[in-house]
Amino acid sequence: MVVFADEANDLGQLEDCARMMYMHYAWHNVPTWLIGPQYCGGPIPQRRANVLQVWPQHGPLESLRPEEFNPRIEALATQHCK
Repeated sequence: MVVFADEANDLGQLEDCARMMYMHYAWHNVPTWLIGPQYCGGPIPQRRANVLQVWPQHGPLESLRPEEFNPRIEALATQHCK
């Protein structure tokens, strides 16, 4: 599950969103990431966003471009749809 937290500009705000969404992602029991708004200039594919994995394990805050994050989702979809 990917949750876009457009108002979450830092780790504290992403953690707040994670607490509010906990019931939903725990109930669905699927890998879940929160993604904050894009920052930095440049072309959209090069813009970074803060990404926080919150389920099944809590991960570190990462600053990723779409090309760095998308393969994770694609791998999950491939494994799920066997």
